[in-house]
Amino acid sequence: MVQLQKRPRRLLNQIHLHLSKSLDEKGSYAMGMDVGKSLKQMKKQGFEVDMKAFFNAVQSVYNGKQTKLSELEAGIAQVEIMTELEAKATKNTRKKHEPIKKKVRLFERKMPLKRA
Repeated sequence: MVQLQKRPRRLLNQIHLHLSKSLDEKGSYAMGMDVGKSLKQMKKQGFEVDMKAFFNAVQSVYNGKQTKLSELEAGIAQVEIMTELEAKATKNTRKKHEPIKKKVRLFERKMPLKRA
C-alpha cells in the first residue's frame, strides 16, 4: 500500500520538474545525455575520458577562447584514440575466437579434406 502512494507522488514530482524547466535547460541536458552515452561507450571500449580536460575544452570552444590544442593536434589525438581502440577490439576479438580456431584445427587434423 505504501508503494502505491509513493509512485503517484514521484510521477507528479517528475511532471512538475518537467514543466518548471526551460527549453534551454532541458535541451542542454538532453545534449549532455547524448554526449554522455558516447563517452560511456568509449569507456566500455577501454578509453578513460579525463572529464576535467573534456569540460575545459567544451567551455573554451563554447566561449570562443583559445584552446590548448590546435585543430590539427586535436584531429591527430582523435585518430590516435580510434587507432588504439580498434587495436584493442581486434586483440579482444582474436582472443575470443582462439578457442574456436583450435577446435577447427583439431577437426581438420582428424578429418582431412580430400582433394579431387
